[in-house]
Amino acid sequence: ALIKMWLAMVLLCFVYTLGIYQTEDVQLCRILGLLIHYLSLSVLLWMCVSASNMYKWVTKTHNPVRTPEDDIPPDVPVQKPILGLYLVGWGIALIVCGISGAVNLKDYAGYSQCFLSTAPALSALFIPGTILLMFLLILFLLIRCTIRNMNVQLSEGTQATENVDLEMWEPHQA
Repeated sequence: ALIKMWLAMVLLCFVYTLGIYQTEDVQLCRILGLLIHYLSLSVLLWMCVSASNMYKWVTKTHNPVRTPEDDIPPDVPVQKPILGLYLVGWGIALIVCGISGAVNLKDYAGYSQCFLSTAPALSALFIPGTILLMFLLILFLLIRCTIRNMNVQLSEGTQATENVDLEMWEPHQA
């Protein structure tokens, strides 16, 4: 997921740098504006996929499921939801941009830049972007709380930090 996020970010930077001011050709400007919108949402969606995977990994290592080896059937394949990740990372942005482009394609080409130009059209970026940023914030807070709880549980019962002599940290005076 991190590689896909990086790829979407690199493509967004490339398309934005080369295409944001290509306003001479209206059709090209609309395509570039739609592509910038799509890649912006894709970057946020791949961040959400990465954070979700990170949260699943942290909670799995925090609460390991301990089953005897005899209970696990030997021929059960472990399913990796790669197609689902691709559908979230690339597909949701495609749906949002497809609907936005079908409703107001003319708003993707402005006089000064190739991007959404009117306030109603900008809501096609800001509403999903705000929802995704809120989701990311919640996930990162959950990850932080889980890691903090792991650290507390690991340090319970240890006396390594209780008997620290603070005088050894003070500088020696000559």
